[in-house]
Amino acid sequence: MKNIILIILLLCSTAKAADVKGLSNHELLKNIASHLSSEKNKKNNKAELDMYKSSFDELDSRVKNGNPSAHLYRGLLDFTICGLAKEHGMDAVTFKPCVDSFNHFEVAASTTKPMLPHERAQALSYKGEMYVGGFGVAKSNILAANSFVNAAVVNIENTDKENALLNLERALQAYPEHPKARRLLKGLLEE
Repeated sequence: MKNIILIILLLCSTAKAADVKGLSNHELLKNIASHLSSEKNKKNNKAELDMYKSSFDELDSRVKNGNPSAHLYRGLLDFTICGLAKEHGMDAVTFKPCVDSFNHFEVAASTTKPMLPHERAQALSYKGEMYVGGFGVAKSNILAANSFVNAAVVNIENTDKENALLNLERALQAYPEHPKARRLLKGLLEE
């Protein structure tokens, strides 16, 4: 696992910049994930390596500048590393990428800055997943359920019934007696 992280850091420090300033945070994440998962990039594809490095640097720059959406997508990158670390027996509560991931989701979920509603709901939902799995934070079913319910509320406010139902289901899996989750679920099912 440490070797994977070292390779990622090495790749981040060796490529020249590609022009990614006009891309959305989601597109930056797609560039990073595409590079990490593509077999062709293991053959020293310089253009792809440049795009990967530039995307990574741009996303981190946006995080440093307080872009809440960038926090969400940076959290997703760390969440993936965190899951791999846990699979390999590392302590996911204190492992730095896990803690960083939780913190990124917290920033995106609680910001007062403008943010797309589905991204805020996604940050809240991932925050719930962090509590369920003990990633970067101690496990807590009630805090997980609260995060899922808060995500569902954002979904409901934005007429995204399908994701609201999924988040309420997750809330009730984490904490079956959660009163607000039960009340919201009942209301959605009666519509």
